[in-house]
Amino acid sequence: MDGVQKVVSPQGGGDGRYRLGQWDPNQNSEQITLAPTTVALPAGTQLGKVTATGKYVPIAPGASDGSQTWAATLYGAVPISTGDQRAVGDVRGPGHVNARLLNYVNAVSAPQKATIEAAMASVGIIPRY
Repeated sequence: MDGVQKVVSPQGGGDGRYRLGQWDPNQNSEQITLAPTTVALPAGTQLGKVTATGKYVPIAPGASDGSQTWAATLYGAVPISTGDQRAVGDVRGPGHVNARLLNYVNAVSAPQKATIEAAMASVGIIPRY
């Protein structure tokens, strides 16, 4: 359904709760493949993409396999899984997000967080505080 926009309340919970204003799921989001995970991932988890496999994992700033670079924001929560999972990731704007509702599974320093937010901004996803 091209041109369908969704208005999301920042006070709401659940899928996409980090989004602010209007988002077009046909423009901003893509179906992605998550690698197996040992922890449940909440909506708003920041993801990197492993270069060798093309699978998404929680962003890991200290890694060197591609997962250290922001690639998507997880739209909806996913459970622990021993296998790959299909999910939806916000990969481009235009759009704004409530930066306070973004999640980081791995430890992220202030400079690393700034780098992640700059990567998001470079594709039109603007973090707001």
